[in-house]
Amino acid sequence: MKQTNYSNTAKAIFLTLGLMGTATQANAIIFGDDPFPEPEIPESSPPSAPTPTIYSRQDNRLYVKFTDNNDDENGYYLQRRIGNGSWVTVVSTGALSNSTYYFFDNGRTPDTYHCYRVRAYNQSGTTTSSSRCAYTKDGNDHEVWRAQLEVTTSGISNADTDNSVYVRLNTSSGIVQPNGNRTWVDYGRNDFERNDTFIYDLDIKKISELGDINQIFIGKTGSDGWCIEDISLKVNNFEVFNKNYTSEPSGCRWLDNDNGHVNYVAVNHSQLRAHNKWSNYNEDAALLLLAVQGIDNDEITSRIESMVGDQIHYEDLYWGHIYGAPVEVTYGCPTGTQNCSTIHVDLDLAADVNNLPDPSVDIDFDVDFQCANGQLSITTSNFTSSVNYSWIYDLFSLGLVNLLEGEIENRIEDAWQQIAQDINGVPDCNVFVTTAGDIVLEAAQN
Repeated sequence: MKQTNYSNTAKAIFLTLGLMGTATQANAIIFGDDPFPEPEIPESSPPSAPTPTIYSRQDNRLYVKFTDNNDDENGYYLQRRIGNGSWVTVVSTGALSNSTYYFFDNGRTPDTYHCYRVRAYNQSGTTTSSSRCAYTKDGNDHEVWRAQLEVTTSGISNADTDNSVYVRLNTSSGIVQPNGNRTWVDYGRNDFERNDTFIYDLDIKKISELGDINQIFIGKTGSDGWCIEDISLKVNNFEVFNKNYTSEPSGCRWLDNDNGHVNYVAVNHSQLRAHNKWSNYNEDAALLLLAVQGIDNDEITSRIESMVGDQIHYEDLYWGHIYGAPVEVTYGCPTGTQNCSTIHVDLDLAADVNNLPDPSVDIDFDVDFQCANGQLSITTSNFTSSVNYSWIYDLFSLGLVNLLEGEIENRIEDAWQQIAQDINGVPDCNVFVTTAGDIVLEAAQN
């Protein structure tokens, strides 16, 4: 029997006219696509959960918010976890209509780790956001204007390292507060040599109070192992923590990836708080020492060297050792000047240039201090740069001066504010520089 193949056009005609053979009408076979399909009903899905933000911290309260980004939610749950505990719902809401929800979490315990997350729900289910965490403040309000790490490298064979070393005083995670104060440790000397003990100034970005220091994390890059014998953390020139590693099998703590070691050493929050020197820190004594000693030449030199060393880790610059010490801070006025308030800074650097001799980068500038109406203002002046290639100046030199203006001087100003407010109780000050390059801050006598 001959079989007829219908074209799509013919099929459409048959369907349109309803011309199906009477013998097969009851069990009609429809050829091709249905021209009148049933409308599709979209499947419902759970709403997305917005990530919360912890936007302010106190010792007994955390401020949390999240913003609705859905049109189909039935509501939200804000949940909290303390330490490593379980998640607990602390508040629930209905639909928010694209608004921001603010929650003041009262009755918190000082110096305690809290995490928050949001769960969004509707008739189709529930989704959960990522968490955001923070420590409540410790309630002591101990200001920090200087932090230093003293580290001793062991004398055993191969204990020294040429790798890059960094230090953090709180986490690098962006989801935890406070965070982000890493310092690449690079002074203009042979760092981390065997039997070497040295004190390094540290970056204290995002650390305004002692309680903001939640760890000591010392890490290194590369494969050149390093063995630490002893570490000590100093805050405002007072020791708040120390740890000795000579009782370990090697007589020191190895930082490498061999023999089951790791390339870092970490002191956590609970270890810091349990140390007797941490709990015995005396802010009044630190302020008194600052008031008596001022900011001497060694301190300002170390701070500048630390800040520049951290910065050049990200650039093709290194310490030059060409024109003398890597950082020199000296009296900045002509001989015989009365009440000099200027220091002179000399940086000795070099630039790593591919396929060319490395040019020296010698930077000189003055830092001027003025105190009026209770405000200490610090500015730079007389900037000069001696560089073999002019483009080096454009890329590096000015950026280093901006760094100094933005970081070191702010901490000097913070230190003075503590003296004026907490010890002397007067708003005005006198600033002068000794012939040795020390910065002296004293209260003006009314």
